[in-house]
Amino acid sequence: AGAELAAAALSSARDFPDAYFVVVNQNAAPASLPANALVLGGPDARLDQLGFMAGAAAGFITETRTVAVIADPSSVAGLNYRNGFVHGVRYTCPLCRVLTADVTNPDEAAEVSALVAEYRARRADTFFAAAGEAAPAAITQAEAWAIGLGGDVYETRFGGGTEPGAERVLTSVYFDASAAVYSALTAFHASRPLSGRQPLSAATGAIVFAPF
Repeated sequence: AGAELAAAALSSARDFPDAYFVVVNQNAAPASLPANALVLGGPDARLDQLGFMAGAAAGFITETRTVAVIADPSSVAGLNYRNGFVHGVRYTCPLCRVLTADVTNPDEAAEVSALVAEYRARRADTFFAAAGEAAPAAITQAEAWAIGLGGDVYETRFGGGTEPGAERVLTSVYFDASAAVYSALTAFHASRPLSGRQPLSAATGAIVFAPF
C-alpha cells in the first residue's frame, strides 16, 4: 500500500510470477503491468456510484418524497456525486422529487445552513451531504436525515453518537480500500483473480455503507 512501494511491488511481481500482488496506490500505474498484479485505486474512482448508492438510500427513507443533494457544481466531483444521486433516487423512488442545492463555498457554515433551511421549507426530509464539512451539522440541526460522504460521519463528526444531531445521521457512503482488497482476495481464491488497473468502484467492492 502506498505510492512509494508501487514500483517495488510491481518489480517483485515480475520476479515472482507464481505469486499474486495487490497494489493499493493512488498514483497512475505503468502502462504495462504483470499479469499477476492488481493495482487498485487511481484517478478514475467511481464517484458517481457513491452518489447513486446515497440516492438509493434516500429514495427508500424519505417520507415526503422530496430529497436533496448538497454539492459543488463547479467541480467534476460535485457533478458526479449529484448526477449519481439523481439516478439512485430514481431507481428506488421514481416519483420522488430531487432538489439540487448548489453551494459556492461548501465549507461556509452560514451558506450551507441557509440552503438547508430553504430546501427543508420545500419539504426535503433527506439530504446527501456531498460537499464540505459544514453540511452534515446543518442538515441535522434542521431535523432532516443526513447521508454523509468520505467516511462514517456518525463516528467522525458526531462523536459516535455523543454530539447533538447524531440521531439524524442515516448512513454514509465512502470508498474503503481494505474492502476492495478483501474482494480481490476472495476472487483470487475462487480462481477468478482480478488484474491490471481497477478503480475504486462497486465492481471492485470498494464502496461501502456505514451502519444505518
